[in-house]
Amino acid sequence: KVGVSTIVIDEAHCISFWGADFRPEYGELGKLIDMFPKAKTICLTATADKQTCKDIKTTIGYEKLFRGDLARPEIEYALVCKRYGADAQIKQLLQMLKPYHKKGKPIKTVLIYCGTKDKVKAVHYILAQNDIDSLMYHSESKKHNEVLNEFYTKPCFIVATNAFGMGIDKPDVRAVIHYDVPSSIEMYYQETGRAGRDGKKAQAILFFNKNVPIFGIFFSLNCILLMLSLMFLSIE
Repeated sequence: KVGVSTIVIDEAHCISFWGADFRPEYGELGKLIDMFPKAKTICLTATADKQTCKDIKTTIGYEKLFRGDLARPEIEYALVCKRYGADAQIKQLLQMLKPYHKKGKPIKTVLIYCGTKDKVKAVHYILAQNDIDSLMYHSESKKHNEVLNEFYTKPCFIVATNAFGMGIDKPDVRAVIHYDVPSSIEMYYQETGRAGRDGKKAQAILFFNKNVPIFGIFFSLNCILLMLSLMFLSIE
């Protein structure tokens, strides 16, 4: 028999409030620790705050916790108010993408997150109608491996739901655009954190409707600035 000397838990923040619903099995990891009481436990996370670290310690314990820095000064955050009109938002998107492609061929990698798979299909179709190459990724798409292969090997535009998520790690993503507001500030932070991992300047752009609550709440501008105070934020 081969013994277990070390247990390494990646994305350890998923045991806490902002990840439990997405990865509920993380709450069961304490049972694994109990099965191998002599094994050392190492937890890895790039996004855990102090309270989340306490949750990790309470739930599963650890010998060592490796935590990344929450501050991402290399990312420029922007809130962009959706314009009214049938094609107004897509025109805004097309304008945003101009620096990242040449004659429709991506020269930088950009992630475009949409709230539903139908919205993913619609945005992908409209980009194609404007001669801009893009790839789709959602839970029911059948080309996950092909999309991931292109994502890791060349510049591309990915139009996706949050299914394009855990484990995604490409250093030179230059922009993350949220075509729709994510369900929580935690999900927003996690998804925008996929930009600029090479330490170079990147953008995170969030479309919002001034008549619809952001993250479930009607925030004042001061509240938004406070929430994102560790980031450089511009409002358009």
